[in-house]
Amino acid sequence: MQLTEKSRRVARGTRALTVALVVASLGLAAWLSTRHALEFDWTRAGRNTLSQASTEVLSTLRKPLAIEVFARPDGARGRILGELLRRFQGQGADLSVTFVNPDLEPQRLRDAGINRAGAVVLRYDTRQRIVERPSERSLTNAILQLSRARTPIVAFLEDHGERNLTGRANHDLGTLGRQLEAKGFQLQPLSLARAGGVPDNTAVLVVAGPRVALLGAEVRLLTDYLERGGNLLWLLDPDAEPSLNALAEYLSIEVVPGTLIDPASEQFTRMGMGDPTFVLVNRYAQHPALRGFNVLTIFPGAAGLATSGAGPSSAWRATSLLTTSADVWAERGRLAGTVGFDAESDRRGPFAIALALVRPAPEANQRVIVVSDGDFLSNAAIGNSGNLDLGLRLLTWLVEDDELVAIPARTDPDGTLELTPLQSGVIGLGALFGLPGTFILAAAWTWWRRRHR
Repeated sequence: MQLTEKSRRVARGTRALTVALVVASLGLAAWLSTRHALEFDWTRAGRNTLSQASTEVLSTLRKPLAIEVFARPDGARGRILGELLRRFQGQGADLSVTFVNPDLEPQRLRDAGINRAGAVVLRYDTRQRIVERPSERSLTNAILQLSRARTPIVAFLEDHGERNLTGRANHDLGTLGRQLEAKGFQLQPLSLARAGGVPDNTAVLVVAGPRVALLGAEVRLLTDYLERGGNLLWLLDPDAEPSLNALAEYLSIEVVPGTLIDPASEQFTRMGMGDPTFVLVNRYAQHPALRGFNVLTIFPGAAGLATSGAGPSSAWRATSLLTTSADVWAERGRLAGTVGFDAESDRRGPFAIALALVRPAPEANQRVIVVSDGDFLSNAAIGNSGNLDLGLRLLTWLVEDDELVAIPARTDPDGTLELTPLQSGVIGLGALFGLPGTFILAAAWTWWRRRHR
């Protein structure tokens, strides 16, 4: 067939039009990809897809949800969080995500009450929640809590020299209080004498080491609150006011006589950073309040706790949350000069220094935590190691109900590839000789055909 100049021009025009259409199609596809996301999760466990529980929680949102991520967007942590939050955005919720670089804006990190990079702040309506360790489960539960109209009220007892959740003195709990407010809790001082009882809308009552005796009527109001199913955090210092013995009897708990001495804290004493009464704890119970918590905590002056197993609280299920090492002993002598273990008068550990008590109730299980040291949450000591994190965990567990979303852990059955030695050898030899040989044969075949046209 004879090619004319006209047919050549038509062929060239057709090729140019084809190239232009292909380029335009690619450009249109690229533009559409910035407007609409289309993703496929081919993993067997669906680990790159939000769970049904999360999508149901997002469907309940009726107002915009703003999320601030305190991490570098180009860092490893920022990229992981960005990918996770894109899955939340992909469910159609009115959700905006903003990244704050903590290296460039450290003041915003402090203003938000955040102690570590990688945390996330969620704001919904007039409420906010801080998620220190973001995951699908923790973010979903935070969104669920924000979507509710109820703000948990943390009431704290006053009038008896207690540690104040809004105070700034060294012995007060102001740092903890500010963190709780940043997490969306409402703090409320409570005078039993003036209020005549604990309000019914109290999520948890904090009794933090009163220094003067409570009136008998006030103690009865506390036990009445527990009878009604109220939750309680009792920071019971070793030198606790005897007027609360009735409360201890109601809960069927006992304080082991003596002050706990920890030989492991001797190194701090030599450095002038403490004394032998500093108890170091790194043994924690398998308990929902302490899930994933494995940080050292320091208690400046604790006592041992025990349960008597009798009395009005026999229906309580007790768990030892924090346990000392076996080297710790309860010193019953004077804390002066050189302190050593006396087998005749002292008692050797381990000791429980925090107890969690749970009692069945019609709507949700009633919860009480008793800690034999309030100093560990004081402004002077809360910055030690994991003390702040521990305090927040304890209070969060006390105020939460049982409606939180339990997202099942997802295994990765297709995350690894196991090959037999024969299969590994075939793949290795194929990559080393098979693929190059195939390319060489294809090139030789093309060259031979062109030579014999």
